[in-house]
Amino acid sequence: MKYLTYTLLAVALLATACSTKKSESEEKKETTCTYGFDLNSVSFGWTAYKFNTKAPVKGTFNDIQVQADSAAASLAELLQSVHVSIATNSVNSNDPVRDAKISQFFFGTMAATDVIKAAFVKADSSSATVSLTMNELTVDVPGTLSMSGDTLTYQATIDLNAFNGAEAIAKLNEVCLEKHTGEDGVSKLWDVVDVTAKAVVKTNCQ
Repeated sequence: MKYLTYTLLAVALLATACSTKKSESEEKKETTCTYGFDLNSVSFGWTAYKFNTKAPVKGTFNDIQVQADSAAASLAELLQSVHVSIATNSVNSNDPVRDAKISQFFFGTMAATDVIKAAFVKADSSSATVSLTMNELTVDVPGTLSMSGDTLTYQATIDLNAFNGAEAIAKLNEVCLEKHTGEDGVSKLWDVVDVTAKAVVKTNCQ
């Protein structure tokens, strides 16, 4: 009789253990998440520099088209689905006269740069690399990633020399000579541009 009791108890314990494992498996399934961008939240800004003192000139573009997966399995996978097209004639530095000169004499001096193309080619928790196409050259630009709340920020510095941009810089500096001359009497437009892109990440967990 005791043997039968012990046997029934062992069966009951085994059944309970199996039931617990099933619940844990179901719980894991409930925490599966997908990620997407709120494309209406995307913002982009650039900062160029003039004078020897490196005074900043800030701006953006009014026509930026962004495509990305709506439900990626990870944030890195989501970033690698991003493709961006920027219409260079939509440059906006809050100065229409300057904007016209940037469009005509900077981007207009470059080859086939009516549109700048960009795509993420690599990403992890703190860094990302963007493949940028401009002046008929495609260059990988490394940058940093940071998350604040649900907003993801990418920051990078673009070396215009990597895109054979010296001629375009010289041409824009020439037509903006007075505006680019500092108190020391030197006219200078720097060959680097800092960029910042932000977007809200939508997380869907089931």
